[in-house]
Amino acid sequence: MAEDNKEKNVKENEIKNKNEQVKENVSKEKKEEVKETKKVVEQKQEKPVNKEVKNTEKKEEETKKFEPVKSEKQSNAKVKKEKTKKEKAPKEKKEKKGVAVRIIVIVIILLAIIGLIYLAIPSPEKVVNNAFSDLKNGDFENIEQYINYDELVEDTGMNTESEEQMSQEEIDRERLLYEDLEWRIKSVQSEGDTATVEVETTNKDYRTIFNNYFQTLIQKVFSNEDLSDEQIEEAFVQELQKDDVERVTTTQTITLTKQDGKWRITVDDSLKNAIYPGLEDAINSINNIVG
Repeated sequence: MAEDNKEKNVKENEIKNKNEQVKENVSKEKKEEVKETKKVVEQKQEKPVNKEVKNTEKKEEETKKFEPVKSEKQSNAKVKKEKTKKEKAPKEKKEKKGVAVRIIVIVIILLAIIGLIYLAIPSPEKVVNNAFSDLKNGDFENIEQYINYDELVEDTGMNTESEEQMSQEEIDRERLLYEDLEWRIKSVQSEGDTATVEVETTNKDYRTIFNNYFQTLIQKVFSNEDLSDEQIEEAFVQELQKDDVERVTTTQTITLTKQDGKWRITVDDSLKNAIYPGLEDAINSINNIVG
């Protein structure tokens, strides 16, 4: 019995040992399987990661490749911007200069127009100078734009016909009135449509001329001569042609008025005394004797 029990125990122990070995083997196998499965899982997990890493590396490489291109483009764009700015700057300066030049040209044109208008409308001083020049030169037609010539010359007893109706001989006779005329403008004052010009003139002494002329007429009248208009005028011309007639200087104030935008000389005693010095005094003295 005791032996039988031993054998049972031995067998049981063997069975236990076998079972334990089997368990150990199974656990080892399971462990190996688990390890393998882990390795497989890890490998599967590593592959996409590696792919992602590779992809990112590729992208980084591609971006690195394109980065210099981008930088070049950006630098080119900056250069272009700077060029355009530099180009715009002189253009803007040129445009500003162009505007300034245009303004200057317009101002010059306006000044030229004003100057032409000023020249086209003579000043009072210029009107007096032009009128006296026309008298001295015998341009009796042109003087009409400055003065009423018929009204001026009526006291002299000379022909008052227009220059077109006058013969050359009559024109030459009338020029004797002004051949010695000299003048100098001393001052000019203008206010509104009225102006005064102070002028110093030198001409033949018409007081002496007219007194001699009147005495000649009286002598002819007392000698019972019938005098025609031509003879009366001829007597006056003869006095004008005498070389011993003195020159007289006087200072008179001539008045001008603006008519239709143009200056005209007023025919009055001051103007007549300036052109024919002493004539008015001689006529007045004779009128006092006769009257």
